[in-house]
Amino acid sequence: MWSAPKLSTTAYRRDAGSLWNRRRRRRAGKKMKQQLNVMRLTLYAPLFYDPDHTLSPFAVAGKGAGETLFLFAIPQEQAFSIEPEPEGYLGAPLFAGTARVEEGSGEFALPAGNYLFAQARGELDAADVVWMAAEVQKDGLWEKRVLTDRLYLRRLFEHGGPVTQVFRPFR
Repeated sequence: MWSAPKLSTTAYRRDAGSLWNRRRRRRAGKKMKQQLNVMRLTLYAPLFYDPDHTLSPFAVAGKGAGETLFLFAIPQEQAFSIEPEPEGYLGAPLFAGTARVEEGSGEFALPAGNYLFAQARGELDAADVVWMAAEVQKDGLWEKRVLTDRLYLRRLFEHGGPVTQVFRPFR
């Protein structure tokens, strides 16, 4: 009698995992020690920022750096893929700025609306931010959300430590 061959766990992992997943699991084990929770967030009022083109999205900021925001356009071939490639996922930011300190509006806003949102404690490097953004994207596609090709990266200090947040708008 014929029976289906049994796959060992190692063979299954090797066959089922893409290069992206293997890298993601390896990095997640080393740097992202916490569980990433992707949440739906409704922002009822916009957050305003003043441009500062001297900022770099992945440079380590000091404790007094304040709140920063970066806007990225994700390439079309990557923006709606369930397995995006980490190389070329985020290019140069379209906007870089700091939070508006005074009352009134800044020149740029994180608009009010619906977002898929994730945050992690700590200053994350480019690879970890890409991993986090890809996880948000996968979650949104899995839930059949209509995502846009924009990604907002927000860095701030909260409860005495740095926080990195990713916002991905959806309709």
